[in-house]
Amino acid sequence: MSSILTNSGAMTALRVLRHVRDAQDDVQSMVGTGMAVATARDDAAVWAISKVMQSDAAAFDQINDALSLGAATVAVAGQASETVVDLIADMKAKVIAGAQENVDRAKLGADIDALRDQISQLVAAAQFNGLNLVDHTFPERGADTALLASLDRDVQGVEARWISVAKQDLSLHEEEATGWNTTGIGRTIAAGDRRLLGRVQDTETPGTLFRMNGLAGLPLPRPVVFGHGGDHAQTIRDIRDGMEFAAKALGLSFAFDYSTTATGTQIYATNTGDTAITLTDVDLEIVRFGTPTAQTRVPGRLSLLNHVSVADAGLARASLHIIERKLDHATAAAAEFGTVSNRIDTQRAFVSHLADALKSGIGALVDADLEEAQAQQQALQVQGELAGQALSIANAAPEHLLSLFE
Repeated sequence: MSSILTNSGAMTALRVLRHVRDAQDDVQSMVGTGMAVATARDDAAVWAISKVMQSDAAAFDQINDALSLGAATVAVAGQASETVVDLIADMKAKVIAGAQENVDRAKLGADIDALRDQISQLVAAAQFNGLNLVDHTFPERGADTALLASLDRDVQGVEARWISVAKQDLSLHEEEATGWNTTGIGRTIAAGDRRLLGRVQDTETPGTLFRMNGLAGLPLPRPVVFGHGGDHAQTIRDIRDGMEFAAKALGLSFAFDYSTTATGTQIYATNTGDTAITLTDVDLEIVRFGTPTAQTRVPGRLSLLNHVSVADAGLARASLHIIERKLDHATAAAAEFGTVSNRIDTQRAFVSHLADALKSGIGALVDADLEEAQAQQQALQVQGELAGQALSIANAAPEHLLSLFE
């Protein structure tokens, strides 16, 4: 039935034309932005997923930058520790020469002092962006440094993963303290006997200081000071090393060892000589200096190098023992930094590849296929032209009704 009031053909053609123009607008937006899903109205689910992935990709870019900063910091510390190893090795050569007779001890001593000063300067300067991983003579500097390494996402949310970088104290600082309460142990040890000297509690506050004036009533050239910097096991090793140095420096036949219990560590002395020896002025758990505070300085782990001397052959031989121990410590520090550096480099490469993979995944979700878009655009142009012609034909239909009344 034909009607001059309702033109169904024109309405249909107009509806098709509007649909084609909407599709053309979508394709034009796709071509202009390069994205098939640019807003939530395009595809809410895909858009939401892509936004989460984009935030993770941006986070991984920041993590990679943080790892680069951490890598540089560790590289500085690693280079410093390797140089310290070389300087201690040079010091060892000087001490070996000083253990011989008929040598210029004054010249050797000056060389050793210069090497010691160089170690101190190097350790103090080994910082990157204000962070020094080889000099932490304050207790609060003893904590490990954490580098953000990755983000793990699951159904429960996001969890950060960290790379822990242990600080390695290579400082020579030695506390210059006054006001000690000097009470000696005064224990007699028969030849071949092993006796308990004292106990260091593992609950001691970081910053607690211990001092040893001498052994068997013989004073040391200078007191040996130990500090508890929070690492109980390392403190005990330092005390043992210092007591062994003192015994060798004084020509005493002693060997020292320790055993750890639930409450602390017991330190023992064994008389390896032929006669009984009485120990005096061994200030360990018995003596503390002042009240430890957050700013109490702790002697550095290489502070015993301050006692290295070639003033006579006996001191040179005792110094060689200490140098060997501290060389081991510096070597272990350098090796630790090397291990951490390799781990950071591996993590940086992984994070970089992971960020690239996320970006590729986001692109697969939201990027437009421009070849397909071009084909759609051409097809829609043809459809638009046909829809326009159809609308023109439909609009002309009422005019044909006039011929019925002529």
